[in-house]
Amino acid sequence: AVAFVFASLFLGETLSYYERFAWWDAALHFTSGLLLAVFGFLLAYVLNEEELNGAMDCLEAALKVYPGRKETIVDDLHLRTVASLDEIE
Repeated sequence: AVAFVFASLFLGETLSYYERFAWWDAALHFTSGLLLAVFGFLLAYVLNEEELNGAMDCLEAALKVYPGRKETIVDDLHLRTVASLDEIE
């Protein structure tokens, strides 16, 4: 954030980067959007950390059940993974 303020105020105004480089304003707008997006994602993560941990646990369990392209069989509401359909009893 400090680098953004330095780039916009000191470099942009004092050293006339806005006049020297046509792309300077667009680059600063892109950078500010990127910084705000990162800040927003971090804020959402901090505020919803418990729910995200639960979602990650669910994702981890799903990946354990379905590793790669193996067949998944539902047997009495219990999931088990088999390497091929020949292993089905």
